[in-house]
Amino acid sequence: MERLQRLSNGTLMPNDLDKVRIVFNEVVKQAWFDPNDYSKEGFASKPIVLFQCGIVRPDQLTKVAFLLALNDFCHDMPNVQRAKLKAAYKHSPSIGRAPLAIWL
Repeated sequence: MERLQRLSNGTLMPNDLDKVRIVFNEVVKQAWFDPNDYSKEGFASKPIVLFQCGIVRPDQLTKVAFLLALNDFCHDMPNVQRAKLKAAYKHSPSIGRAPLAIWL
């Protein structure tokens, strides 16, 4: 929850943040999702941005978030994608990180 709260920069109401958290947790617990922190950090901004763009129905948010995660955050992601995620994670300040520049 802390990660999502930090990445949303306080722009989501607590109940909205809860909806995003449920989707985030559902996606990252999948066996195909890359379990590294840099992947979780990179993915965390996706459902936040989707919600802010108007995809607020939980069923729609979940479907779109799953598709994005399947495309960009699988165990077998390309090495280039993995290197970008690692670099973004490594160069982000550890406290008060800004959202990663990995958008839709």
